[in-house]
Amino acid sequence: MGEKNFKVSRISAKELADFMGISTRTLTRLDESGVLPAYRSAGGNRIYTTDHLKKALEIMTDSRARKVDVAFLKKGTALLRGRVEVPRRWLEKIGITKDSPTAKVSFDGERIIITRDEPLYEDDSE
Repeated sequence: MGEKNFKVSRISAKELADFMGISTRTLTRLDESGVLPAYRSAGGNRIYTTDHLKKALEIMTDSRARKVDVAFLKKGTALLRGRVEVPRRWLEKIGITKDSPTAKVSFDGERIIITRDEPLYEDDSE
């Protein structure tokens, strides 16, 4: 039996990061944390291939809860606000995009809920 040779295409870090909708620095962090480890060249450079696309898709569609840091920012003299980063893919899944960036945030006493901001009324003036 002969060996089967498979052609593996290389993908640049920028191409993979763009595909995932993240920065190349975030892609590096995913490698360093072991979430999406890159292959290494003989010189130690990161190499991404088509194998990484499948894993990237799994990461992008992951809707499991995750731990995030909350940044507390001071606005004005005494107002303190909290900021949490939400994965872009989650926002896009509920219809919040760069072109339609408005969201509605509510609090039910235990949970913070983010939804797409729907118009409160239809404009009947036309």
